[in-house]
Amino acid sequence: MDKAVATMVDLLYKNKQTMPDNDYISLMDNLKTISQYRPKIFNKKHVVRYKLKTEICFIEDLSQYEEIKKDVYNGQSMVYMESEDEFNEDYERMKTIDTHAHYYCYSSEIIDTDINTFHETLRLIGEAKKHTLDYYLNPQVMQEHQREVQEYYYDYKNTWDKWIRILNDVAYEVVDIEYIGITN
Repeated sequence: MDKAVATMVDLLYKNKQTMPDNDYISLMDNLKTISQYRPKIFNKKHVVRYKLKTEICFIEDLSQYEEIKKDVYNGQSMVYMESEDEFNEDYERMKTIDTHAHYYCYSSEIIDTDINTFHETLRLIGEAKKHTLDYYLNPQVMQEHQREVQEYYYDYKNTWDKWIRILNDVAYEVVDIEYIGITN
């Protein structure tokens, strides 16, 4: 791009006598603006470590919770399973299932959680070019996570009690971002 701008400046300088001064100044200003524009170069490599998190709530099969099961959920475990209530620590217990994974990405600037705010970090990760192989093979990570959730859910439901529900489907949490270096 610098060569193209330099060539255009040379042509303008050669034809300076044939054009009005205002046009010449305007065109030179426009070329200066164009030459200052630099497209972002995504060459700063990072590894993003993240975890998929699912929370499963359950009401233990104890006599002290029988009244709550009857009063709040009409004694029906299906009503509890389908409820979208927030976690209630008075009578519910929670099991969190985490699946850790990572991928590589290339950004235009260094992403650092100590320097960038939480929202800036997420914006930079969103703008970054993901390493295609890592990023698109990660559905295997999602399948592994869902398998673990289903395994725990059905094991609890079939072995212990039917009073169990999934609080959130899958939450994506960035655990760490490590700057690796500049790539060519």
